[in-house]
Amino acid sequence: MKIQLFIVLAIFALIGCSDMPSKDIQKIKDKYSQYGPDDDGEAVADEIQTDVIVPDESVDEISEDVSPDETDSVVTEEEPEGTDQIEVEGDDASATDEDTVDEDIVDIDSVDADTVDVNTIDTDTVDLDIVDDDVVPDADLMPVLCTGQTKCYNAEVEMTCPAAGNDFYGQDAQYAALGYCTPRDYTVSGTAGADIVTDNVTGLIWQRTVNTTTYTWANAITYCEDLSYGGQTDWRLPTRKELATLPDYGRYSPAIDTTIFPGTQADDYWSSSSLASNTANAWRVDFDNGYVSSTTKADTDYARCVRGETLPDSAFAEATVAGKVVVTDTVTGLQWTKEYFSLVAWGNAFFYCWNLDYGGATDWRLPNIEELKTLVDDTIWDPASTFPGMPSGIFHSSSSLARYTGDAWQVYFSSGSMFIGNKPQTSNVRCVR
Repeated sequence: MKIQLFIVLAIFALIGCSDMPSKDIQKIKDKYSQYGPDDDGEAVADEIQTDVIVPDESVDEISEDVSPDETDSVVTEEEPEGTDQIEVEGDDASATDEDTVDEDIVDIDSVDADTVDVNTIDTDTVDLDIVDDDVVPDADLMPVLCTGQTKCYNAEVEMTCPAAGNDFYGQDAQYAALGYCTPRDYTVSGTAGADIVTDNVTGLIWQRTVNTTTYTWANAITYCEDLSYGGQTDWRLPTRKELATLPDYGRYSPAIDTTIFPGTQADDYWSSSSLASNTANAWRVDFDNGYVSSTTKADTDYARCVRGETLPDSAFAEATVAGKVVVTDTVTGLQWTKEYFSLVAWGNAFFYCWNLDYGGATDWRLPNIEELKTLVDDTIWDPASTFPGMPSGIFHSSSSLARYTGDAWQVYFSSGSMFIGNKPQTSNVRCVR
């Protein structure tokens, strides 16, 4: 049955999908021409491919009868060196209970009806047999946030969430409904104009009312350091990792929950983190779509200040299980395949991870963009990760771009940039559980 499914999937991938409108492509390339900087910090916007690319014929080698180490497309890396409070919650956290997985999984009260059609998630199509309680992070680990996506997509448009074994099964929204990530949860407190947002998942405390002034990078740092707001004076400009927790990838323009963060501009906001490969540049997060990119520190962008303990960086431990190396993130609890597969189109990536028998486990999945982001270490570059054997390449996520659903989110591990690629574009795949 799986071989027949793969044949159908391969035929679908070969026929490709329609291009984005040219004016939209140009708009994105013009605005985000600095995404994906190379080792010298120069723009590599041309690497963001906007043409439909038919998957390489080597993808046809994926099958249940060929293990990753038996095909030339698999890359196995060598061991590396060395006032009143308002409680606002996201998706129903009880979704991990099999008896509660139904149409009530999505908390309609917390969803913006303008951006989310709650009727599109058919939880009857989710195979509950794949839920492994050991995969859901323990309370002592750093939770990985849900992306905010609640819909499923094929290579072009929204679709009914598929059943296990069908094309495009294993999407971001499907695993979110099963409780494989932590819903966003905020508390708003304080008086108008001096109100704050407490992120109950990360523990960070955010400035809620922001001004419409733009700053150079240095001036943004000074602005936050000098800020007296909400009865506190220990504000600072957030790190790249902290700021990147705010985009909601189920929304756009702005890509954030505006009930919690009103007045957010659909534009770039500074982080305090410099670009490792070129310290004349710094990281920023775009709240039009959710891009994470860098630009020269002389540019002017918006600022939102934060206070609280900084977020921990991932740490990785390797173990050989059933002849395969499994890498565990000891901070998040996520487990990753050390081997990765190359030259895979987005649609085929779902099938590859779902069909994978690796390290004694068969419940692997394509990571969503929040999970994939946890592998980035922005203090280093080429690769921008301490993950063992990570190449400086582009990796797929299971998360689609809400605005242009023919595109999906990717991470470029040369620098750590996060941007989009056309779904037929072939990239690397690393599976998670």
